[in-house]
Amino acid sequence: MSTIVVRCCAVLVLLTTPVFAQEVVVQVDPRVELVSALFRSGGRREYNQGRVPRWNVALDSLFNANAGHAALPIARRLATQYNVGFFAPISLALHLRPAPALGVVPELATAASLHRTWTTYPDSTTAFVAAFASFWGESRFDAFLRAHSALTDTTRQRLRALVERGVVAPWFRRFWGDSSISRLTVMPGLTVATASYGLDVASPDGKREGYAVIGVTKTDVDGLPRFDSTDVHTVIHELNHPYVTAVLRRAPPSLRSVSDSLYRGVAAEMRRIGYGTADAMLNEALVRAAVIRYLRTTVSPSAAATEIDAQRREGFVWIADVAAALDEYDTNRDRYPGFDAFVPVLVERLRQAMAAPSSKP
Repeated sequence: MSTIVVRCCAVLVLLTTPVFAQEVVVQVDPRVELVSALFRSGGRREYNQGRVPRWNVALDSLFNANAGHAALPIARRLATQYNVGFFAPISLALHLRPAPALGVVPELATAASLHRTWTTYPDSTTAFVAAFASFWGESRFDAFLRAHSALTDTTRQRLRALVERGVVAPWFRRFWGDSSISRLTVMPGLTVATASYGLDVASPDGKREGYAVIGVTKTDVDGLPRFDSTDVHTVIHELNHPYVTAVLRRAPPSLRSVSDSLYRGVAAEMRRIGYGTADAMLNEALVRAAVIRYLRTTVSPSAAATEIDAQRREGFVWIADVAAALDEYDTNRDRYPGFDAFVPVLVERLRQAMAAPSSKP
């Protein structure tokens, strides 16, 4: 994506300014960086692809100095024996109190938004969180962050500038018709690098916060993180995930049934690109179709058509049908004030797609 219309509300930077009622916040989250570093030490491949050499060197130094800490074997066991990885560690981090408390927020311990790894095995969760908090204190992780603030501040400022220039922030709430998300937070992932994630934290009172963790994949000549138009696309993609995830939590069984049927026809291709279940495929397909709708309404129809072609090449052969369904939804908002109201129609459109996948952009 080469250009994005510049129409973004002001971005709030939590680390330097007071909290106002803004739609998007850009910040470095220390909880996310530490949990990522622990799973890096535990050997998870997706946490060992860092593209910021000076950050990698700093983490190596920190962990070498704390090589005997009990958190390391716990993280290694979770990462290897129990296959905990990808967005699961970050999900836990986002459900923790800020430092120095760092315990799971009590009312979030069984939240639907907390990855099932942590709710299924609460004893293991308790042990890891205790070790996490202990490592934070004993390694003086707060001092580590201060020592590297030039890097983290530059990263945050550059990501903030990218979001301000390139993301139409009000679009997400308007499109999904979901006002439950009080704040969207975009954060750089210095350790996750080639991966990016979109998550939410859902409170019992129905309020939610949405998060986009954007992997840092590029540096400038000084070794500092930089961002470009490809990262704008990633931000847009990940900011749709919290909305889609909530829709799928509430969705009727009929949507899961049609998703299962769709998946059977493309399972091998979906597994090849990392989507091992029908639920994961449907979540990703809706997000990718939402990106197409975003491009159609904020950039141009040709940008949307280009994106459809790209997604077909990725393996989402019926993405044009899903995108057409989202067009139908968004052009009939008098009938569908929010996406939940459109789900029965989506089920029917997916059934039609199974019968005759669209070949038109």
